[in-house]
This record gives sequence, C-alpha cells and structure tokens, in this order.
Amino acid sequence: MEARLWKRKMNFMEDGPPHFPRVPNAKFATLLLCAGNSGLVRLHTSSPVLIGLSPRRAVRPMSHMPGAYDDHGRMVRVSYPGGRRAWALQPAICIFILATCFYACAVAREVPQGAAVRADAAHQEMLDFLESAGVFTNISTLIRSKSAASVSPQQSDGGPCRVDPVRGCINRCWVDFQNGQNAKTWGWVLNIGYAHLDWEGWRMHSTANGVGVRNSNTRVHFDGGNAKNPYFFNTAKNPKTSIMVWLRGAPDAGKISNLYLMESRGGSDDGFQKGYRIDEIDLVQMYGSKSSSERCVYSNPGSNRFIKTGPNAYSTSNPGREPYMYELYMERGRYLKMWAFHPSNRNSILGMQEYSGSDAVPDSNLRMYAGIWDCSSESWCPGKFSGDASMVIKGIWIHTCY
Repeated sequence: MEARLWKRKMNFMEDGPPHFPRVPNAKFATLLLCAGNSGLVRLHTSSPVLIGLSPRRAVRPMSHMPGAYDDHGRMVRVSYPGGRRAWALQPAICIFILATCFYACAVAREVPQGAAVRADAAHQEMLDFLESAGVFTNISTLIRSKSAASVSPQQSDGGPCRVDPVRGCINRCWVDFQNGQNAKTWGWVLNIGYAHLDWEGWRMHSTANGVGVRNSNTRVHFDGGNAKNPYFFNTAKNPKTSIMVWLRGAPDAGKISNLYLMESRGGSDDGFQKGYRIDEIDLVQMYGSKSSSERCVYSNPGSNRFIKTGPNAYSTSNPGREPYMYELYMERGRYLKMWAFHPSNRNSILGMQEYSGSDAVPDSNLRMYAGIWDCSSESWCPGKFSGDASMVIKGIWIHTCY
C-alpha cells in the first residue's frame, strides 16, 4: 500500500497524492498544509520537515523523515531536525505564510493583472479603426476644409452605431461631427443651451455671464438613442469601457469646457447640486484662461468616505485653439487609465495617468455628459468674458462590447 502511494516523487509545483487537490504553486501548497487536516501526512516535500504537521502522527514518506519506525511503518521515535526549538517555530511560520498569501490575494483583486495591457490594446484598436476610416487624413491644420469628407456614425462592421439589443453594449462606434449638417449626433440629446453642427464639428455656445442667464451654459448628454431608457457605462453587465473624444475647448476666460461621466442618483443629473457625493470622471476639463487641460476623478466607495484624485494636467499646449484627443479605458471598480494625444502625433502620449483599486475607481453606473458653462459668478473663477464663446467636439469613439 505504501509503495503504491509513494511510487513516484511528488512535487508541490505539479501533483499531490490521490486524495489531495492539485495546487498552482508552492505558496498555496504550504497554505493548504497549514490549514488542512494533520492526518494528510502523505504529502511529500524534498525537505525533511513537513511544516505544520505533528511529527508523531506522520507516516514515513520513504526515508525522508528522520526517526525510528516499526515493521508497519509507524513512527516510534522521532528526530527533530534543528532541535525541538526549531520545530516549535513551525506554527508561527505557518501563520506568517497564511497572512502573506491572504495579502497577496487581496492585492491581486485590487490591481488586476493585465489591465494595462488591455488598455493599450483598446487604444490601438481605436487608432486602427480611425486610420481605416480616413479620420487622420488632412489634419495638419487646425480646421478641416468645409468640403472635407466625413464618415457617418458607424461601427467596425460598417453598420450604423447602435446599442446591441442582447448584450446591451456598444461595439466600436465612431461618430464624426465634422461634416456640417450632414453629420449625425447619434445618441446625444441637448439638455440646456445652444448647440449646432457646422464645418468644424458640434459647436456648443456660452454667450453671457452668470448662471441662469439664457445660453450662459450648454450641456448635452448621451442616451444611446433611447430617451426612455438612457445608456449607462461602467455597468456590471458591461464593466469595460473605452471612450475617446476629439475636442477643442473654449479659449475665453471664465468659460469651462468639459466631457465627463457621472453617477445619476435620485433621477437627477446634478448630483452635487442635490447634495449627493457621487462618482464622477472628468475625462477633460479646460478653463479658458489656462493653457492646459485637466482630468479629475471623484469616487464614493462608501463608509462615509469621498475621494478626489486630481485635478491633474495633461501636457497639452493651447487646447483652446488646438483640438486634442482625450481617451480613457476603464474596468469597473478596478482600473482606470486616462491620457491625451494630438492626432498629428499619435505616438506622443500627453500626460497619462493610471488608477487602480475600488477606492479610486468608480464602481457605479455612469452617464456621459459634455458642455460649456460660465463660472464668472463663482469667486474662484479665473476671469470673465461676455462675448460668444464656444467649444467644439469633432468626434467621439465608444466601445463597451468586450
């Protein structure tokens, strides 16, 4: 019987005995040893010491356990390698290994392996599609010609942008706003203010000072083409999100241009104004008087905590005159990456930042908004401008079907 059980040498990295499961690595094998029944003594190790097992109950695995045995393989006298004091330390060693393994598991949950690789793959997939659609053609000047060709909202399969009726996700959708009245604002709805399509893109205006004045603010939101059932990003069903917006902010003082994702509570689109502390991701926010654009993340992980990460500046130059592409890749509650680049130099990443863990990365359903607003009534607002200011969205990429 003993000869059958110990016919071949068993290694923690490979196999266990017939009554013990395979384990992926030596650490977890040791973990199972520490936590398991002390009767499981036929586990083999090249070391003469079986950590965490009572040597007086051990059945001799071949001749590796020092001591004396009777004719039936029962141990009648045991030797203590290193002395009794060394053996007395084994429980403490087990506790240390257990704590290490549990900590390693917790870290693995907080920082998903391969998320950064998936973010890079999503970025390259977006670039390849836009290249094939001719988006990067004739962009050496700030404003494309009025006669420049433009593609209609489309997916990689050539069909129109749409929400998959079964999976509830959006598959590689690019909406180009640069062809004037022939362009389509698929999935977007005007909330307040004044916005229209022209030869530069989808233009949103702010024409007066002060909150509450007509046209002082313009905001649009994305509903995926279904006003009764608006589209949410970052859901449990579709936890991965890739978004890129091609945007030029308003260059005028006192005007803020932005595109952001925000949690919606209590049926309100203005969570902060209603007193909620909600999840929000500002993919891009630009103050007209500044020469750079910014990003910021607000997270409400619970337990009366509210975490703000940022704002942090992209390395953009004059984003009120020059349109940049701002991109994010997100995995719900686990990983978020945001960065910017200029379409004429797509290999130069401008101000990339990564976030990981449930404290920093929102885990709620998010809606997407864009717009321009006047901050001149606020004490912190950097300047005022009473003329017609406008921001422009030239195009947007959305992909959530992973």
